[in-house]
Amino acid sequence: MTAGQYPTISSGVGNLTPEMWTRIMRMLESFESKNRDERAVRGGGGASFFLAKLTDAKLVATNKYIYAWTKVTIDSGDYAFTDTTITSEGETDKWDNAALNLIEGNNTADKTATGVDEVSGTFPAGFSLQAIGGGSETVVGTAVGTLGVEPIVIMWKNGGRNVFMAANSYDGSCA
Repeated sequence: MTAGQYPTISSGVGNLTPEMWTRIMRMLESFESKNRDERAVRGGGGASFFLAKLTDAKLVATNKYIYAWTKVTIDSGDYAFTDTTITSEGETDKWDNAALNLIEGNNTADKTATGVDEVSGTFPAGFSLQAIGGGSETVVGTAVGTLGVEPIVIMWKNGGRNVFMAANSYDGSCA
């Protein structure tokens, strides 16, 4: 097998199931994606980042979402991206390794980090904070399902969590 090739299998043998094989290929791709020089001095440890396409959002608290994602690479053309096999999918579902939008971190039910006061007299009725990519939910634990667009973000790990930063927008119907 050549570096950069990650085959799939349709049936396994013993503990080597197709799901286990997929996990091994994801680890191999992750390992090979880093330009490693094993002779280099250890330490320093800057954050490693990658490009990710947001594929869904789930409301976890008022004005706060978590995001399912797929790692992407840039193709040779302008604004052309290719999905990799690395995603937020874990043992349970696509939310196991979901990303946090740091901008949403201190949002409340009344005010958001984008500077909007949702209870002011000038806030339009029928409008709500949108998940990054578009779409919104009002019931905690509910996924948006289909984003208006699957945006590409710069993502990195912090304390074992995938995080990114993007400002939310508002949308709705004028009353």
